Amino acid sequence: MNDDDKKESTVEYFYKDVTKFASSTETIEVSVYNNNKDTYETARIKANRFSIIVPGDEFYCSLDKSEYTERAIQGMKNLLRDKKNS
Repeated sequence: MNDDDKKESTVEYFYKDVTKFASSTETIEVSVYNNNKDTYETARIKANRFSIIVPGDEFYCSLDKSEYTERAIQGMKNLLRDKKNS
């Protein structure tokens, strides 16, 4: 557990602070180990991500795009819009 390079943190966002919910798909380059050649190679993969944007910060995570996640994101956008307008 001490050799793991991961970093974890917790952030609490409130609706009044959130300026935007977004989802995006982009192609990114990653380093992949090739067992046959015993080397690392660059590969291009499609990445889907979900973002919560607040002034001065952005939280994002990977996302499995589906009809369910698209409806959930649209629901969050509608709720945010309603909270901002009331």
